[in-house]
Amino acid sequence: MILSYEKEKIMTAVLIITILVALVVGDALYLWYRRSGEKVGLTRAFAAVGLPQGILLHQGHSWALPSVDGRVKIGLDEFLSQSVGNFDRVDLPLIGSEVEQGSTIATVWRHEKAMNIPAPISGTVQAVNLALTSSSLHLSNDPYGAGWLAFLTPVDMQESFRGLRAGAEAKTWMQRETGRFVDFMARRLRGGVVGMVLPDGAHPVVGAASELQESDWRAFASGFAGGYEGECAS
Repeated sequence: MILSYEKEKIMTAVLIITILVALVVGDALYLWYRRSGEKVGLTRAFAAVGLPQGILLHQGHSWALPSVDGRVKIGLDEFLSQSVGNFDRVDLPLIGSEVEQGSTIATVWRHEKAMNIPAPISGTVQAVNLALTSSSLHLSNDPYGAGWLAFLTPVDMQESFRGLRAGAEAKTWMQRETGRFVDFMARRLRGGVVGMVLPDGAHPVVGAASELQESDWRAFASGFAGGYEGECAS
Protein backbone atom coordinates (compact mmCIF):
# COMPACT_ATOMS: atom_id res chain seq x y z
CA MET A 1 0.00 0.00 0.00
CA ILE A 2 2.79 2.39 0.95
CA LEU A 3 4.70 1.54 -2.21
CA SER A 4 1.59 2.13 -4.29
CA TYR A 5 1.07 5.52 -2.64
CA GLU A 6 4.68 6.54 -3.25
CA LYS A 7 4.43 5.39 -6.87
CA GLU A 8 1.30 7.48 -7.32
CA LYS A 9 3.07 10.54 -5.91
CA ILE A 10 5.99 10.02 -8.27
CA MET A 11 3.69 9.65 -11.27
CA THR A 12 1.79 12.79 -10.26
CA ALA A 13 5.03 14.73 -9.94
CA VAL A 14 6.21 13.49 -13.34
CA LEU A 15 2.90 14.52 -14.90
CA ILE A 16 3.11 18.02 -13.41
CA ILE A 17 6.71 18.43 -14.59
CA THR A 18 5.73 17.23 -18.08
CA ILE A 19 2.90 19.75 -18.24
CA LEU A 20 5.17 22.59 -17.08
CA VAL A 21 7.84 21.67 -19.64
CA ALA A 22 5.20 21.54 -22.38
CA LEU A 23 3.93 24.98 -21.41
CA VAL A 24 7.43 26.46 -21.38
CA VAL A 25 8.30 24.90 -24.74
CA GLY A 26 4.96 26.02 -26.17
CA ASP A 27 5.53 29.62 -25.05
CA ALA A 28 9.04 29.57 -26.47
CA LEU A 29 7.83 28.26 -29.84
CA TYR A 30 5.04 30.84 -29.91
CA LEU A 31 7.44 33.71 -29.21
CA TRP A 32 9.86 32.38 -31.82
CA TYR A 33 7.06 32.18 -34.37
CA ARG A 34 5.85 35.69 -33.62
CA ARG A 35 9.33 37.20 -33.70
CA SER A 36 10.19 35.38 -36.92
CA GLY A 37 6.98 36.59 -38.48
CA GLU A 38 7.44 40.15 -37.21
CA LYS A 39 10.98 40.19 -38.53
CA VAL A 40 9.80 39.71 -42.10
CA GLY A 41 6.38 41.23 -41.52
CA LEU A 42 4.55 38.07 -42.59
CA THR A 43 2.22 37.03 -39.78
CA ARG A 44 -1.18 36.79 -41.44
CA ALA A 45 -2.97 36.81 -44.76
CA PHE A 46 -4.78 39.80 -46.22
CA ALA A 47 -8.17 40.30 -44.62
CA ALA A 48 -11.25 40.25 -46.82
CA VAL A 49 -12.02 43.53 -48.54
CA GLY A 50 -14.37 45.71 -46.52
CA LEU A 51 -15.23 49.35 -47.05
CA PRO A 52 -17.14 51.65 -44.67
CA GLN A 53 -20.28 53.17 -46.11
CA GLY A 54 -19.68 56.37 -48.06
CA ILE A 55 -15.97 55.77 -48.74
CA LEU A 56 -14.81 56.73 -52.25
CA LEU A 57 -11.59 55.24 -53.62
CA HIS A 58 -8.95 56.85 -55.82
CA GLN A 59 -6.94 54.69 -58.22
CA GLY A 60 -3.82 55.49 -56.17
CA HIS A 61 -5.35 53.78 -53.11
CA SER A 62 -6.33 56.88 -51.21
CA TRP A 63 -9.91 57.48 -50.07
CA ALA A 64 -12.34 60.35 -49.59
CA LEU A 65 -15.33 60.63 -47.25
CA PRO A 66 -17.61 63.70 -47.55
CA SER A 67 -18.85 65.17 -44.26
CA VAL A 68 -21.95 67.22 -43.50
CA ASP A 69 -19.92 70.39 -42.95
CA GLY A 70 -18.74 70.41 -46.56
CA ARG A 71 -15.26 69.16 -45.81
CA VAL A 72 -13.86 65.86 -47.05
CA LYS A 73 -11.87 63.48 -44.86
CA ILE A 74 -9.10 61.62 -46.70
CA GLY A 75 -6.68 58.81 -46.00
CA LEU A 76 -4.97 55.74 -47.48
CA ASP A 77 -6.93 52.56 -48.02
CA GLU A 78 -6.74 49.08 -46.50
CA PHE A 79 -4.91 47.67 -49.49
CA LEU A 80 -1.88 49.86 -48.81
CA SER A 81 -2.06 49.32 -45.05
CA GLN A 82 -2.07 45.54 -45.51
CA SER A 83 0.55 45.53 -48.28
CA VAL A 84 3.08 47.52 -46.27
CA GLY A 85 2.13 46.47 -42.74
CA ASN A 86 3.26 48.83 -40.00
CA PHE A 87 4.35 52.25 -41.23
CA ASP A 88 7.29 53.86 -39.43
CA ARG A 89 6.21 57.46 -39.91
CA VAL A 90 4.19 59.80 -42.09
CA ASP A 91 4.80 63.29 -43.47
CA LEU A 92 1.55 65.28 -43.45
CA PRO A 93 0.63 68.30 -45.62
CA LEU A 94 0.67 71.87 -44.36
CA ILE A 95 -2.64 73.36 -43.28
CA GLY A 96 -3.74 75.90 -45.88
CA SER A 97 -1.86 74.24 -48.72
CA GLU A 98 -3.69 73.47 -51.95
CA VAL A 99 -3.51 70.08 -53.63
CA GLU A 100 -4.65 68.73 -56.98
CA GLN A 101 -6.27 65.36 -57.38
CA GLY A 102 -3.49 62.81 -57.89
CA SER A 103 -0.72 65.02 -56.47
CA THR A 104 1.04 64.07 -53.24
CA ILE A 105 -1.00 64.73 -50.09
CA ALA A 106 1.24 62.77 -47.68
CA THR A 107 4.33 60.56 -47.66
CA VAL A 108 4.55 57.34 -45.65
CA TRP A 109 7.77 55.58 -44.65
CA ARG A 110 8.76 51.99 -43.98
CA HIS A 111 12.34 50.79 -43.42
CA GLU A 112 13.58 54.20 -44.68
CA LYS A 113 11.71 53.69 -47.95
CA ALA A 114 9.12 56.32 -48.82
CA MET A 115 5.89 56.24 -50.77
CA ASN A 116 3.75 59.18 -51.83
CA ILE A 117 0.01 59.07 -51.18
CA PRO A 118 -2.05 60.85 -53.86
CA ALA A 119 -4.82 63.27 -52.98
CA PRO A 120 -8.15 61.66 -53.97
CA ILE A 121 -9.67 65.09 -54.71
CA SER A 122 -8.54 68.66 -55.32
CA GLY A 123 -8.89 71.12 -52.48
CA THR A 124 -7.38 73.09 -49.60
CA VAL A 125 -6.02 71.37 -46.49
CA GLN A 126 -8.11 72.43 -43.50
CA ALA A 127 -6.83 70.01 -40.84
CA VAL A 128 -4.34 67.16 -40.44
CA ASN A 129 -4.22 64.19 -38.09
CA LEU A 130 -1.42 65.27 -35.74
CA ALA A 131 -1.84 62.07 -33.70
CA LEU A 132 -0.04 60.26 -36.53
CA THR A 133 3.14 62.26 -35.94
CA SER A 134 3.66 60.53 -32.58
CA SER A 135 2.35 57.11 -33.62
CA SER A 136 1.63 55.93 -37.15
CA LEU A 137 0.14 52.60 -36.05
CA HIS A 138 -3.38 53.85 -36.78
CA LEU A 139 -2.45 53.98 -40.48
CA SER A 140 -2.10 50.21 -40.43
CA ASN A 141 -4.65 49.23 -37.80
CA ASP A 142 -7.49 51.63 -38.60
CA PRO A 143 -6.92 53.30 -42.01
CA TYR A 144 -10.56 54.39 -42.41
CA GLY A 145 -10.95 55.62 -38.85
CA ALA A 146 -8.23 56.87 -36.50
CA GLY A 147 -5.69 56.62 -39.34
CA TRP A 148 -7.20 59.43 -41.43
CA LEU A 149 -4.67 61.86 -42.92
CA ALA A 150 -6.37 65.21 -43.46
CA PHE A 151 -9.55 67.20 -44.07
CA LEU A 152 -9.87 69.08 -47.37
CA THR A 153 -12.26 71.75 -48.53
CA PRO A 154 -12.94 70.68 -52.12
CA VAL A 155 -12.66 73.08 -55.02
CA ASP A 156 -15.90 71.73 -56.45
CA MET A 157 -17.82 69.11 -54.47
CA GLN A 158 -19.40 67.34 -57.45
CA GLU A 159 -16.46 67.60 -59.83
CA SER A 160 -14.05 66.43 -57.14
CA PHE A 161 -15.58 62.96 -56.91
CA ARG A 162 -15.54 62.14 -60.59
CA GLY A 163 -13.46 59.06 -61.33
CA LEU A 164 -13.63 57.74 -57.77
CA ARG A 165 -15.04 54.29 -57.01
CA ALA A 166 -17.70 53.49 -54.42
CA GLY A 167 -19.79 50.59 -53.16
CA ALA A 168 -19.72 47.29 -55.03
CA GLU A 169 -17.53 48.76 -57.77
CA ALA A 170 -14.91 49.74 -55.21
CA LYS A 171 -14.92 46.30 -53.56
CA THR A 172 -14.57 44.53 -56.89
CA TRP A 173 -11.70 46.82 -57.85
CA MET A 174 -9.94 46.19 -54.52
CA GLN A 175 -10.20 42.44 -55.10
CA ARG A 176 -8.64 42.85 -58.53
CA GLU A 177 -5.87 44.99 -57.05
CA THR A 178 -5.11 42.28 -54.50
CA GLY A 179 -4.78 39.78 -57.34
CA ARG A 180 -2.52 42.18 -59.20
CA PHE A 181 -0.39 42.52 -56.07
CA VAL A 182 -0.01 38.72 -55.87
CA ASP A 183 1.26 38.69 -59.46
CA PHE A 184 3.55 41.63 -58.74
CA MET A 185 5.09 39.92 -55.70
CA ALA A 186 5.42 36.57 -57.45
CA ARG A 187 7.64 38.18 -60.09
CA ARG A 188 9.86 39.71 -57.44
CA LEU A 189 10.41 36.91 -54.94
CA ARG A 190 14.00 36.76 -53.80
CA GLY A 191 15.97 33.75 -52.62
CA GLY A 192 15.70 33.61 -48.84
CA VAL A 193 12.53 35.69 -48.74
CA VAL A 194 9.77 33.19 -48.05
CA GLY A 195 6.07 33.71 -47.52
CA MET A 196 5.34 36.90 -49.41
CA VAL A 197 2.35 34.97 -50.69
CA LEU A 198 0.70 31.98 -49.07
CA PRO A 199 1.43 28.51 -50.48
CA ASP A 200 -1.80 28.55 -52.48
CA GLY A 201 -0.38 31.48 -54.46
CA ALA A 202 -3.64 33.39 -54.26
CA HIS A 203 -3.37 35.24 -50.96
CA PRO A 204 -0.64 37.77 -50.11
CA VAL A 205 0.50 38.22 -46.54
CA VAL A 206 0.34 41.44 -44.57
CA GLY A 207 3.54 43.49 -44.82
CA ALA A 208 4.93 41.69 -47.86
CA ALA A 209 5.77 44.92 -49.70
CA SER A 210 7.89 46.19 -46.81
CA GLU A 211 10.48 43.50 -47.60
CA LEU A 212 10.97 44.59 -51.20
CA GLN A 213 14.37 45.77 -52.36
CA GLU A 214 14.63 49.49 -53.20
CA SER A 215 14.08 49.12 -56.94
CA ASP A 216 11.10 46.83 -56.44
CA TRP A 217 9.69 49.14 -53.77
CA ARG A 218 9.79 51.97 -56.29
CA ALA A 219 7.94 49.80 -58.79
CA PHE A 220 5.34 48.98 -56.12
CA ALA A 221 4.91 52.63 -55.10
CA SER A 222 4.64 53.78 -58.71
CA GLY A 223 2.35 50.96 -59.77
CA PHE A 224 -0.09 51.02 -56.87
CA ALA A 225 0.08 54.41 -55.14
CA GLY A 226 1.42 57.88 -55.88
CA GLY A 227 5.07 57.04 -56.50
CA TYR A 228 8.15 57.14 -54.32
CA GLU A 229 10.04 59.95 -52.63
CA GLY A 230 11.71 62.19 -55.19
CA GLU A 231 9.29 61.17 -57.95
CA CYS A 232 6.36 63.33 -58.99
CA ALA A 233 3.04 61.69 -58.33
CA SER A 234 1.12 60.71 -61.42
